[in-house]
Amino acid sequence: MDIYGIHAFDKPCWDVGESPNKKIIVAHKMITNNPIPNTNCILVDQLAKHTNADIILSGDIHYPHSVEVNGKLFINPGSVTRLSIVDRARMPQASLISIDDDGEVEHETLPIPSKPGDMVFNVEDYSAKVASESHTKDFVKTYASVVFSVKAEAHKIGDVLSRFLKDNNVPNEMTGVVEAYYSNAEKQVLKGAKKA
Repeated sequence: MDIYGIHAFDKPCWDVGESPNKKIIVAHKMITNNPIPNTNCILVDQLAKHTNADIILSGDIHYPHSVEVNGKLFINPGSVTRLSIVDRARMPQASLISIDDDGEVEHETLPIPSKPGDMVFNVEDYSAKVASESHTKDFVKTYASVVFSVKAEAHKIGDVLSRFLKDNNVPNEMTGVVEAYYSNAEKQVLKGAKKA
């Protein structure tokens, strides 16, 4: 196998040259099978058209995915750590990839032994912060800027957000918080649009 690396800040080169071996790209890039609102992602169906690599391993997005597109295998095992309380329900994991002499690829996701998220993060402190007025105002400002920058209808952004939460198996408790923020932000934005 031939392995090529792409750093987060490097301009990516997805065409890695010809080789009889399996070609693997390891990239610290936002590669995903689902678009993320207001984020500059590389979609797997587009990238599959522009690379001759057989396997593309990526990071940056903490939630895992594994998908094959046009015979190219895209794997993101997810972050090997939980960096914030948002990740508390996710167990860190890694991917084990094996390639036999005939070039057949097998991969599996293995959990990394970790304490449960509720033992690592203080949920009560976080809930108090989320409930704070200043935190809500910050979210509303960010949401409003997204709506106006993409010049999209609010409900379309809500649909994308809901799909993202569902596709990434975000825990129900966190989904409820995000949806409450979204609902409040949508009301604020619509109020502001009526005044203007």
